[in-house]
Amino acid sequence: MSTHSARKLPAGAKPLTVYIKPSDYCNVGCQHCYLPAAVRADKSRMSDSTFEASLSAIAEMERRQNAIGTLIVWHGGEPLSLPVAYLTHLADTAHTRLPGVVQALQTSLIPYSSRWRDLISSRFGAEIGSSVDFTQRALRGSVKGYLDFWMQKVAAARADGFHVIPGMVPSNGEMGRGAELVDWLYERGFTQWNIDRYNQFSGFDPNRPLNRQHSAFLSEVFDAVMAYARRGIYIRINTVRAALGGVLFNSPGERWGGTCSHDFLVINPDGRTNACPDKISHEGFSNIQDGYGAYQASPARKAWIREHLMGHRNAHCATCPFQTFCRSGCPLTPNAPDVEGECSGYHRHLTHVRAFTRQEPSLVAHYLEATA
Repeated sequence: MSTHSARKLPAGAKPLTVYIKPSDYCNVGCQHCYLPAAVRADKSRMSDSTFEASLSAIAEMERRQNAIGTLIVWHGGEPLSLPVAYLTHLADTAHTRLPGVVQALQTSLIPYSSRWRDLISSRFGAEIGSSVDFTQRALRGSVKGYLDFWMQKVAAARADGFHVIPGMVPSNGEMGRGAELVDWLYERGFTQWNIDRYNQFSGFDPNRPLNRQHSAFLSEVFDAVMAYARRGIYIRINTVRAALGGVLFNSPGERWGGTCSHDFLVINPDGRTNACPDKISHEGFSNIQDGYGAYQASPARKAWIREHLMGHRNAHCATCPFQTFCRSGCPLTPNAPDVEGECSGYHRHLTHVRAFTRQEPSLVAHYLEATA
């Protein structure tokens, strides 16, 4: 998922990240969606009272955690399936009630039209985070048809003056295609995009890559990006910068060493809360109508924090050269090398990145400066 905005928080600030989901409704059918199909079919919207309680809870969370600002990600479902006036009202109210708030939009882009121009310009910093898939979405049975249609929507958004930042969740269909996808996106004008992790919560999902496969994919993308950097072309990808930041500066980022269990808040249309947008349809912590205190004190939230900090670590983590910034990676990812062929921190990928930084330190320095 992409959470970018043209407006930046103060340097060195530790903001909250809040996903507000005004509706779970979405008419784009993705096989790997974290929301069950029945949830995506629900057209109900967040009520005024739930939204008011959400803003109060965010302000209280900022105060109690001494956070410097909040990034609100308007999520779903599909936010652009909502009436323009409704989402505009929510974004305007958040802007008024939360001084300094930064707001971002995450959308499939499929419902985009120029009727969204004013809102995106005024509240989302003229940036749009858009999910894109290379095997998991089809239009009338054609993946190419979907991608062509998505690019039409990208062209429309660009014509309205907006910067589209793609975000992809690589499935088994993308494995071995890292360099190809870097080329595909660059050839279509994208020099910034994001990679997320394919998660599953129960049973066996044949579309989900194992850790060793995802790790290899990250290395494929990394090598392709560095090949572009040798030509003076700098492509900003979240996982590339995060891996370099960890290896070089012991700086956590993305799926490595994050603090999402502490400083993320996700609010469903009905007010149910969690700290993880992928997990909220499977487990709730509290209802936002009960205030931030109920969220903070939730036994489920405390258990999730314990799992993040301690339960997710294995014995091998203590001797890993990357453990000080990796901290066992995302707690949603199984830390089971015997089963997954790789740990949840993608040790092979980080080893690959570390070797590259030693071989070509000047190139890496130029890349980091150019993509800062």
